[in-house]
Amino acid sequence: MANGMSVDKLIEVINTTLETVEPPTYEDLSRTRQKYIAAKQILKKRRKQLRGLGGTYRWDVKVTCHGQAEHVGAYEVEQVTVKDMFMKANVPVRVTRGKFAFDIMEEELNGGPEQVVDVIKAREVDAYGDVVDKIEQAFWAPGIDVTDDKTPWPIHHTIRPHPSASTPPGFNGGNPPGWPDKQGINCSAVTRFNNWTAGWKDMSDVSPGFIYRLNEAMDRTRFQAPYPYPNRSPEEDDYMFLTGYALRQQINQWLRRQNDNIGRDLRNFFGDPMLNGTPVQWLEDYDDVGVWGNTMPFIGLNFSVIEVLQVPGWDFKRIGPEKAPMQKTVVECFIYKMWNTINRDPSRSFMLNYFADLSA
Repeated sequence: MANGMSVDKLIEVINTTLETVEPPTYEDLSRTRQKYIAAKQILKKRRKQLRGLGGTYRWDVKVTCHGQAEHVGAYEVEQVTVKDMFMKANVPVRVTRGKFAFDIMEEELNGGPEQVVDVIKAREVDAYGDVVDKIEQAFWAPGIDVTDDKTPWPIHHTIRPHPSASTPPGFNGGNPPGWPDKQGINCSAVTRFNNWTAGWKDMSDVSPGFIYRLNEAMDRTRFQAPYPYPNRSPEEDDYMFLTGYALRQQINQWLRRQNDNIGRDLRNFFGDPMLNGTPVQWLEDYDDVGVWGNTMPFIGLNFSVIEVLQVPGWDFKRIGPEKAPMQKTVVECFIYKMWNTINRDPSRSFMLNYFADLSA
């Protein structure tokens, strides 16, 4: 290996040149996911910085009212009672890690420092891609076990599907299965912390059709304050609508039947349909019948109340390169992201599910 380099030399090359090298250009056929919907929100828009607090973010939630307004007459005796109106919600921080490594005995490392850095950069880019894949997968997971203290909480930890074919529409999305609470608040006691759910049976605009239930969901999840107050979340809605490919096609077919003048474009009513000016996007995770069965989920996420917990300094933080402890010719690098998902008000989001035997 006359043209090779030592581990120390390799580490020096990485530290001095990696940050200034442009990512290599190549065709990447290694990724199978077509869209990164959650990652765009998590990485760019919705971050909430966490400082201290022992790795857990807590916030106040007002869960009840004093209820002491009354109509009175002259000379009535006044009596004021005080009760605790607040509860603490909490979300712990979670860690997602990517990694990549190099061995000085690899043949491609004999091409000089420039070639070394090019190969290393490709692996670094791939490691970042692995982290983003993991984040996207975690965000849309159907749920996590109560004993799982490593996995970030998916959005379906707080936005639950419609329970059954016999359950009427309403705020039915309570505690996740096996959990005593949702983000520290027991939904059995605080039903306003439930998300709205409904089942649907066909595509019609009369109950229990999908179009009818969708419009009902939009109306039922809009809340206004009776008086200006320091609410953390704005009243303005910021919806994202997502569903699987099959239901998106059914929506487009329904729209196509409503319009006699469809034009000559073959993509008319075959892309993302619109709801209140917002596109209904295809989420490939909802195509997994092994997870969702034939319920064809449709979710309305109100991102005005959804944030991403982010620990400062640990947003894709790279540690290394450094020698591997058990492999003397290997250099390792690790990429860390410390984060989790926060849903301040699940009642402002909804989920619809198909039931062939719907009875409510």
